Amino acid sequence: MFKDICGRTYENFVVLTTFWDRLVNGEEGFKRGAQLKTEAFKDLKGGAQFMRHDNSAETARQVFEQFFPTDLNRRLARLKENMANIGKVIEDMQARHEEVMRFLNEGMNDLQQQLERRVDDAQERQTQGASRRSVCEE
Repeated sequence: MFKDICGRTYENFVVLTTFWDRLVNGEEGFKRGAQLKTEAFKDLKGGAQFMRHDNSAETARQVFEQFFPTDLNRRLARLKENMANIGKVIEDMQARHEEVMRFLNEGMNDLQQQLERRVDDAQERQTQGASRRSVCEE
């Protein structure tokens, strides 16, 4: 169900494990964490980040920064710049497309005019040929 709701891109997800401060045996916690990664959350391993919260201010800050990075303004500025660049690329592609279409239309018009001239020339030759035959027959 999680895959259906969120898709298959998990780089913006965090799996947060808790109660690390209550462990008597740290090794048991590491085993349980590894088991979660390989079993319950195995499909998220490719993109999600796994974090531990030990009920301390430091790990709470780390979790908060994961969701609200301190460089958020820099990231937003870079995103705006990328969007502007994409817009410029799209405008350039549209201009090139219009230029190519004008070139192709001009070429088609030239070909049509050449074809019409050849048809006219052929009709004229045929008319002249018929006139000559009728003059010769008389």
